[in-house]
Amino acid sequence: MIEAFFFIILLIFLLILLIVLNFLFKFDWFEPSITITFAMFLSVFLAYVNMYRWVYNISFVTFLSISLGYISFSLGSIYVFYILFYKTKQKNFVYKYKTKFFDNNILLLIVSLIMLLLMYFSFKDVYNLSLSLGNKDSISGMIKTVRYALEQHQIYSLGRWMTYRLLIAQTLAYTYIYMFFYKSFFDKFKIIDIKFLVPGILFFPFMIFTTGRMELMKFFIFVTVIIAILYKRKYGNFFNKNIKLNFLLIIFATIFISLFFAFGNFTGKVITKNHSPFVILSHYGGLSVPALDVVLNQTFIEDKYIGQNTLVNVYRVIEKFGVTLPKVEYFLPFVHFEGIDTNVYTALGRYIKDFGYLGMMVIMFMLAIIYTFFYHKSINEKGHIITLLYATLSFPLFLSSIDERFLLDIFGMPLVYDIVLFYVADKFIIRQYIKQKINHKVIETI
Repeated sequence: MIEAFFFIILLIFLLILLIVLNFLFKFDWFEPSITITFAMFLSVFLAYVNMYRWVYNISFVTFLSISLGYISFSLGSIYVFYILFYKTKQKNFVYKYKTKFFDNNILLLIVSLIMLLLMYFSFKDVYNLSLSLGNKDSISGMIKTVRYALEQHQIYSLGRWMTYRLLIAQTLAYTYIYMFFYKSFFDKFKIIDIKFLVPGILFFPFMIFTTGRMELMKFFIFVTVIIAILYKRKYGNFFNKNIKLNFLLIIFATIFISLFFAFGNFTGKVITKNHSPFVILSHYGGLSVPALDVVLNQTFIEDKYIGQNTLVNVYRVIEKFGVTLPKVEYFLPFVHFEGIDTNVYTALGRYIKDFGYLGMMVIMFMLAIIYTFFYHKSINEKGHIITLLYATLSFPLFLSSIDERFLLDIFGMPLVYDIVLFYVADKFIIRQYIKQKINHKVIETI
């Protein structure tokens, strides 16, 4: 029997939590605790409005798990903010920049040529793999063919060189996008500055070659967070400024949704009579909550190996040293509802399966401390690397209501790669363009 009771009280709880957090953080929607709670609120709402369409509900255990997890995250965020940053925010430091920009068209050209070369090799790998998998439609069918094999068979991969090329291309694209907005905020903007967006445009084929839409999500999250951080550096952390910034988030969300559907044309996931835009968004954004309920009401089987659903990167690094470990995969078993299925159970699902309920609460608390610290640090620091890293690694906050991405995608060697690549980008690219002297100036005392 379908009951909406726990959906309703969960929505009310998340709404109250959002209101409290918004008043504590001056309606700063980019504050990690607000971001992650708002994402879950939207996910639960989408699940609620489709409960009769796909025949599911949620139980008390799911309501309690989500409530405890998000209370833990909120407490961690509040704790680190008021311990480390509250006094600074009371004075609302705003940076006054004396910045000189130097054009380096030769370097931009070299970077663009490098990205084109990497693009060629990535295209070649994906196309050849699609032919080996039976692609009969030449270039137009290669992404759909490879995506189907990756999802259904789970025995194929795009290879580590595809990953390395993607990381290099991403670093170059993100670096130049950062410089474009940096110059727009702290120097006189000129139409010719659009050239800084060329590497970002060249990055779109790399996102398509991944055969999914995750890189597109990460790209738009990066751009939005970069703008938010630089905006706060220039104008401060004030209520009226945050409200204006939130409108930007709405605009970017609209653009992203449009491109999200456009990317579906490459993978075969197109809009049809039975798959309207709202149904597709509900599938991706809302089905993880009822799937979490199914998983939490199953009997967990104890295993002597911990972290098989979250520490995939750690397992693979250890295996390289010759240690025999069980095979771990990113993809989880599918949960089936009425005419639809999913294999994502929110980030909480993986944490609970691997570490139990108490472990989930501890992880959420620690993640809040990490993200809140680096968010406010990136606003108050003058360096480029910490800002680039935070914007690049903030996507798990936005996607946590769908699936876990921090331990899966960041923790381990990927984090090392990002740190090294952005260090190199800062030393050999950013410093060739930007020379600055920064002074603090207090513009308001509360």
